[in-house]
Amino acid sequence: MNIVPYEKENTQLPKYQNGEVKPEALKYARRFHEICYTKFKHIYSENHLFQLFLNTFNPHRQDNIETQLKNMDEMIDAMNMFDDILVALASQKGLNLCKVYLKLEKSVVEPTIIKQKKYLMWDF
Repeated sequence: MNIVPYEKENTQLPKYQNGEVKPEALKYARRFHEICYTKFKHIYSENHLFQLFLNTFNPHRQDNIETQLKNMDEMIDAMNMFDDILVALASQKGLNLCKVYLKLEKSVVEPTIIKQKKYLMWDF
């Protein structure tokens, strides 16, 4: 049995590189990119990107009046399709702004457990 080391070159996820882009996800991805373009270069993980997405579009926050979505139902729909939005941001068929890599890391809570995390490398 050969062990393949996890490096950036062999852990890029094909779903995010060449995946099909849904039109509604592309609409949210374009809007997200227009609003948060300057913040993207400081985001390196899918978790932090999701948190930025929530902070940007949350209809119940008071500090994002100009960017928030119409209502909570639209926000929940957008949250549920966040993986599709990430595909739209990363795919060559979408905006092609980043590459998504899979990295194995030890759990903070339980060091004996290895978890998969998605990391982002922006192409601008």
